[in-house]
Amino acid sequence: MENRRRHFRHSFRSAHCLNVILTTSNSSVSVAGVITNLSIGGLCVETTDDRISTSERWTAAFALDAENVNIGIERVYAQHEAHVCYGFRFLPPTNLNARDSLEKSVWKFLLEQQRAQRRQIQEAARVAG
Repeated sequence: MENRRRHFRHSFRSAHCLNVILTTSNSSVSVAGVITNLSIGGLCVETTDDRISTSERWTAAFALDAENVNIGIERVYAQHEAHVCYGFRFLPPTNLNARDSLEKSVWKFLLEQQRAQRRQIQEAARVAG
């Protein structure tokens, strides 16, 4: 099987979920969801709110540790099988500095998440062994 993704995607377990608010460009609809995976190129959101089908483009608002992120996103897929989730790609900010800042923030957050997972695995192995 070939990995078609351009960026590493970090999946979150339910205990470590990230909440997100999606808002349409005219602010007429807001949808709450949970980010189930994240990369520097986009995110996947689980929600049971059917209003997410009303628009292809949204603004996503979520927090990465102490930093708040607000970014335009575009829906690229919807999955309605075992659980309902929607995949979005980040729309490129017009400001190059904003794009670099977003990528750095996401990478820093994802790296820390990976480190935390590795520490938990090592601690569990140490306690078990």
